Amino acid sequence: MICGTDRKQGGGGILKKYSISNYAKIISSVVIMALAVTLFILAFFVESRSGDATVGPGFFPQIVASLLFILGVADLTSNIRKFSFLKKNNKLIPKVTEKKAFKTVFCDNLDWVSGILILVYVIAIYYIGFLIPSIIYMFLQILLYTTTKKRNWILYTILSLAIPAIIYFGFRNYFHLMLPAGILG
Repeated sequence: MICGTDRKQGGGGILKKYSISNYAKIISSVVIMALAVTLFILAFFVESRSGDATVGPGFFPQIVASLLFILGVADLTSNIRKFSFLKKNNKLIPKVTEKKAFKTVFCDNLDWVSGILILVYVIAIYYIGFLIPSIIYMFLQILLYTTTKKRNWILYTILSLAIPAIIYFGFRNYFHLMLPAGILG
């Protein structure tokens, strides 16, 4: 197990300064909502290669973006309620001035690490194409959230190779939508 699941909560007393970890979930909800809006807007710019399609290729990303935005609003509402409850009961985590080890910071911020990984993945798709970045992204994402001590590297490799290949060829042959080919042509 890379990261433990035990997180200690500070509490008691009147707190003047709060740790950023108190706001992290609220901030991540806002970022999710911003990404949903960006995805929705970018879906308008997806080019259709066939003129006779009644629903364009941007329709599905717009649906996903709308659902993601709704979930982001629900998550934001829930996180604001939790924050208010903790503040009312003086259970917010105080600002800590001690330095943490890299592993502790990494494990406490897996959601942000995952977000950065997604951002790098999206940029890589533009320059390299769909297949290679998808394989690398899927493998790293699986490793990031695997919590067992013994990892099944062979299974992770097979899944990381098979799923992006199936998606790529499915979109190409059945939906007749071209995903970015990149350096593979």
